[in-house]
Amino acid sequence: MIKPTLTKAAALLFTLHLVVGLFLVKDYGVGADDNVERITSIANYVHVMGSVMRSSENEGIRKTAEAAEPLMAWKDRYYGTALQCITVAIEHINGFEMDMRDVYLMRHTFVFLNFFLSGIFFYLILRRRYGNTVIPLLGALFYILYPRFFGESFYNIKDILFFSWCIIAGYFILRWLEDEHLRFIFPAAFALAIAANTRVLGFCLLLLACAFVIIRGFSQKKILVSAWSLLVFTALTFVFYVAITPFLWEAPFANTIETFRHFADFEPWDMRHLYLGEWIDRHIPWHYLPVWMGVTIPLLYIVMFFGGFAAIIRAVIKYRKTKSRLALRRLLYDLFSMTLFLGILFGYIILGITMYEGWRHAYAIFFPFLYIAVRGLHISFEFFKGRQRLLRAGFSCIVAANLGYLLIWNVINHPYQYVFFNAAGRTVAQDNFALDYWHISYFDLIRWAFENDDREKISFFILDNMRRSVLSAEEQARAIPVALETDNINFLPILGREDYYIMFINSYNNSFDIPYVRSEGLEEAHSISVDGIKIAVLYKRAEPDAEFDSQSWDNIISAYSSTGDAFDPSVLHDGNYNTLWTTGEAQKPGDFLLFMFNDPVDYNYVLMDLPTGSNDAPGDLYISVSMDGQKWTEAPISVKSENSYRFEPEKYRFIRLANIADSSKTPWSVAELTFGRAK
Repeated sequence: MIKPTLTKAAALLFTLHLVVGLFLVKDYGVGADDNVERITSIANYVHVMGSVMRSSENEGIRKTAEAAEPLMAWKDRYYGTALQCITVAIEHINGFEMDMRDVYLMRHTFVFLNFFLSGIFFYLILRRRYGNTVIPLLGALFYILYPRFFGESFYNIKDILFFSWCIIAGYFILRWLEDEHLRFIFPAAFALAIAANTRVLGFCLLLLACAFVIIRGFSQKKILVSAWSLLVFTALTFVFYVAITPFLWEAPFANTIETFRHFADFEPWDMRHLYLGEWIDRHIPWHYLPVWMGVTIPLLYIVMFFGGFAAIIRAVIKYRKTKSRLALRRLLYDLFSMTLFLGILFGYIILGITMYEGWRHAYAIFFPFLYIAVRGLHISFEFFKGRQRLLRAGFSCIVAANLGYLLIWNVINHPYQYVFFNAAGRTVAQDNFALDYWHISYFDLIRWAFENDDREKISFFILDNMRRSVLSAEEQARAIPVALETDNINFLPILGREDYYIMFINSYNNSFDIPYVRSEGLEEAHSISVDGIKIAVLYKRAEPDAEFDSQSWDNIISAYSSTGDAFDPSVLHDGNYNTLWTTGEAQKPGDFLLFMFNDPVDYNYVLMDLPTGSNDAPGDLYISVSMDGQKWTEAPISVKSENSYRFEPEKYRFIRLANIADSSKTPWSVAELTFGRAK
């Protein structure tokens, strides 16, 4: 009775995954790449269907064809979009008249359905390896509950699609490798072509399959048979790949080589991203991928992975030739996964393949990683099977507790699962790693403003046409779009008088955001945090009537700080963000700045601009004032953000700004300091 029960449990699990996913897909925002991915998929679609579209009686269809980017001249022509063209076909059927919010919602649903489908295939791989036992079911839970992929499965139309089809292709390739039966060669080649079309890294599966076929041919002395099988599989894969990739049609071989060259060193991407506390470009250090995986994958998965890896190596060492098909199949599945993992890992390290914004470009590695982790889970259960009942129960409770924790974590942090860090990673994530790099939380911040601001019109910096188009009609009527404007020298944003400013912590635009965010009276209105990690902040122009006194420094007699006795205060009002005062070391409670005025003043607003590209604001500030420099009284802070403070007005000649928070990493630095009066 166990087998039917387990089968029903798996069916129930995937049914719940499907129902819950379709219900939750609407909760995720539109990412920074959503629009360009749609443009690229339309360019591919029109390249194929252009003549039909231009002769259509529907005006929307004709206009779409005319407005589409010419594929062969489009900058992203190297990106295959065979899967995404299915969503464009749905738009075509609807005359390209769908509301833009519905378009992106449809595309996100499509991503989720592919992820859901690949989960079933991952389960089938495990079931083929372990039979109808509890292990495939637990493996499916490992797959579904991993927070980062669960969150990204609702919007990441590039990397999650690729990951999903690597698993689907992996299933059919493994079935074909079992006995090289022709009934699996066609679906294996087609699924592999789709994976490679999505990202050319998919061809690593082809190389691995070739290696296994060649080794089998030599070991079984069937070289000609294996060579013929390999030739058919490779030819089919390339034919399918070219057939679904319009960019290759004019010159299949030359353009395929050009595609490989393009992605090996992705020159068009010239932004910077945060890694281990430093802003780096697309050229990554060798440890980039293992570190990112080490801080974002649940610790149970990692521990089980090492156990599984050791178990596979042990099985290879102790291997003896056998006629058991089951034993050979198990060894094949294990070796395939281990080799795929090592191939992707060392391929990225040795070749220095371009990566940025997390490890999403290498998501395919999670397929063999998770398989090996499940192998570790299996060997652990086998180990405890012969031990005392208490030990067996203890290990089972540990696994159940971890899965339960991930389930609860997903629920509590919905819809920000994509910012998951494990217990070790979350202690360092805030200042060291990219967080919401695709700005998915953008719309939650905008809607918070709509719900808490009763003004008829609201302006946001930045709200471009793409993001505005996916708001509801009522929200679009209230939102005033403001595009990004920058100077021509330092690429610094030119702020106007927008009501709200949205900043994403540790995002690539942080390099110029921080010194300007609050320079015109902006204060934190709302923020989004995950596990105590702040990922995005909504700033509101709360004090449009604040008056900054540019003459305040003429009244300052002297300045002192905790780093020494007196210091030259001119560095704090010279208009140069490269000259500054800094503690020069990790800030600590007691660090202070003290200013003495010639005459009593009543300034109740202090703005400390940070150096360009830094995040060196004081952890928390205590402001005190005095008339004689001896008797000090606290100036209660009524409104504060990271570097602007409004406090209760009172006449004083001395003001002391003291840090009362500890930091193990960042100093306290001030580039410019301004005093003013706010109502």
